[in-house]
Amino acid sequence: MNIKNQDFLNMQKDMEKEIDFFLENFSDSPEKLSGWGHDYFCHIDGGALIFDYEKPHEHVCSVCGKIYTGIKYDQCWTYTYRYNVMYSLTKAAYLFKETKNKKFFNYIISILNFYSDNYKNFKVQAKGKIVDNLTIDVGGASKIMPQGLNEAIMLIRITNALSLIKSELNPEWIDKINENLFQPAINLLNPQRVRIHNIALWIGTAIASVALLTEDNEKVNEVYLGEFGIKNQIDNGFTDDGFWYEGSIHYNYFALEGVVNFLLFAELYNYNIEDRVKDKVLDILKAPYEYAFDNLILPNPNDGWPNLGLKTYSFIYYIAYKIYGDRILDLIATIEKNEDPRTDVALSKPYYYKNYIPLERLLFAKDLNLSNKGLSPGKSKKFNNSSYVILKNNKVNIFAKSGHQTKSHAHPDKMNIEVSINGKFLTRDLSNPGYGSTICNEWNRESLSHNTVILNGKSHEMIEPGEIKNFTQNSFSIKSNSIYLNTLSQFERNIILNDNGFTDEFRVNTDDNKTKDWIFHIESEVLLKDISAKFSNDNIIFDKNGYQHLKEINKFEPKDSIIFNWDFYGNNLKNILDTSNKEVYIAKSYDNPANKFRTTIIVRSNKNQEIFKNIWIMEE
Repeated sequence: MNIKNQDFLNMQKDMEKEIDFFLENFSDSPEKLSGWGHDYFCHIDGGALIFDYEKPHEHVCSVCGKIYTGIKYDQCWTYTYRYNVMYSLTKAAYLFKETKNKKFFNYIISILNFYSDNYKNFKVQAKGKIVDNLTIDVGGASKIMPQGLNEAIMLIRITNALSLIKSELNPEWIDKINENLFQPAINLLNPQRVRIHNIALWIGTAIASVALLTEDNEKVNEVYLGEFGIKNQIDNGFTDDGFWYEGSIHYNYFALEGVVNFLLFAELYNYNIEDRVKDKVLDILKAPYEYAFDNLILPNPNDGWPNLGLKTYSFIYYIAYKIYGDRILDLIATIEKNEDPRTDVALSKPYYYKNYIPLERLLFAKDLNLSNKGLSPGKSKKFNNSSYVILKNNKVNIFAKSGHQTKSHAHPDKMNIEVSINGKFLTRDLSNPGYGSTICNEWNRESLSHNTVILNGKSHEMIEPGEIKNFTQNSFSIKSNSIYLNTLSQFERNIILNDNGFTDEFRVNTDDNKTKDWIFHIESEVLLKDISAKFSNDNIIFDKNGYQHLKEINKFEPKDSIIFNWDFYGNNLKNILDTSNKEVYIAKSYDNPANKFRTTIIVRSNKNQEIFKNIWIMEE
């Protein structure tokens, strides 16, 4: 990615166009409630609905084109509208500093005057419903936004903007905004800091940003040093591996964004943060490179968004540059020089011009010189405290998950693996669409959508850490004895890399003859002409927990082994399956979004003790 000065100029024009639009068309009312962003998704394929400023009552799926109407979707539209308005304040602040044009300054004042003057008239709500309990939901209560989390993000967007132009602001006006908007919002949010959690972390950062702006160091100390303060969130929320305890790539970065914003405000207002804490956050910032695939795409266990990469979150690293300077440059250079397209997140989107230059690049690193910078390729590594492990050689990368640290945002996917070969994915974790989407809960959050073993057609039930054993640079063993309630079930998966593929052996022990389904989802197409077995339609027995969504199910005739030949990006990828005394099915299953499909292999056994073994060989 080669960024030129003209790109920044074009970016400024794009932001000015947005501010001009709001100057001409801004309209809001305390009578409107904000809806939960996770409801703004298609129930058919999980595609995000298209936000259109001109169509507040018509919401079109970005994948299939289905039109959704109704108050729930209108409220989601209101949330997105308000989010965009709040984000535009930082853009306006930058444009004012850069051009000295008062229209940008006046825009900020007018927007904040409206919300300040009317905050008392907004109703206390949670996800589009009026409530009287501030902690009725994990997301908490709010007024302008759909939940406490989003209200906190709103405050940070506002204080980001005001910090850029604070020297130009009338102190009496700041006092007014503080009295009518900030403090009532803090009174709503502060009681919601009741656990180690990404939401409590964001709320703490929001309160600290206001306190630093208004020179209230006592309040900063409270939300930084308290029981559920930012310091304890950093120390207890991130494992020693530098991974957020909820076990999700997206929530790792989401929590990290809250942390880095706090450090940014501390830097801007000279609030002292211990070197130990700052050093730990720097290690957390660097950790994703170690568990990323060589193509800089990230593994995707648990809740999140599909196809995330380091470039998805580059904006966080540009904020970090303001704090750490040259200590983060090699990683920034590695990310910025990657030529692959950037994948966006679906909610709380950061602003990227043309989807490749973030606002934070303009704010904090416009003149950054990245020549002769970059990191060497990563190596195999285990993350014991996070139940993850990754193997890497020059061709094959394999990421595996042995267990969980918490129920929060967990998927029932113990022993799942993701595999890339020559920078292309053989199989990946789909993560999920918005939580309000039907397909999210009926497919993405079921064990069947992952590469693991399922007993009696039921998704995994227990949320416990697993074990990583016998780790070398080319092999590992992961184990778990806690998969189903009231059931003896011992799972062990052994992976060995070699120069042109890998061997995968999955051992399962149970207390009786339970039906065991070994599942593997593949991104490419099988070469059917090379399969000697005949196909016939067959009922796969189970019809829920995701099985109801399988398509084109076919069953193989019994054989001791089956050799699949896959068309893997123009190369032949041979897959040798040990199928003696087992049933073998092949089907189509949902990708993400669900208008696309993957090929799914199911190998079934009813023995108490079973070994599912397969070998992958790349023929070039």
